[in-house]
Amino acid sequence: MQRAFCPGLGRPLQSRRPRGSEGAASPRSPATTVRAGLARFRERLEAGPTPEDGICTFYGPDLRRILEREFGVLLGLQAVYDLLHRHGFSSLMPRPQHKDADEELQAIFKEVIVDQIQAIKEAHPDEDVQVWFEDEARFGQQGTLCRVRARRGSRPRGVRQTQ
Repeated sequence: MQRAFCPGLGRPLQSRRPRGSEGAASPRSPATTVRAGLARFRERLEAGPTPEDGICTFYGPDLRRILEREFGVLLGLQAVYDLLHRHGFSSLMPRPQHKDADEELQAIFKEVIVDQIQAIKEAHPDEDVQVWFEDEARFGQQGTLCRVRARRGSRPRGVRQTQ
């Protein structure tokens, strides 16, 4: 294998050209493939793992395997991390979300609660109205959340595994 410089990634890579084909330009060189398929790779990464992947979140070796299998690009692990960083992805902790959470019901609750608080304020104009929230006690194992690859600045949501 020969070393070839990949301008799209900014560092040398191992090319897949056999010895003796130095002058022949490969139409599927790593640089061409990565640049052409970068949008598709981003979509694949943002969509998350598929059932065929057999994993629940992407780690570096998983992304390396996807790049090789689906895009025909063989990168080292550090090169995969550099590629992710260069294109705005970071390893973030997701915000916890209950497995039965319903965003529509939460939005309705937020609208209704404001109206109820306003009605209480109007009924008692001389008193301060304080809103307190209580959380139920938890017993047993507290599930953990693993880091996920997501765009810098985003707040991904994740369900805690409790069973």
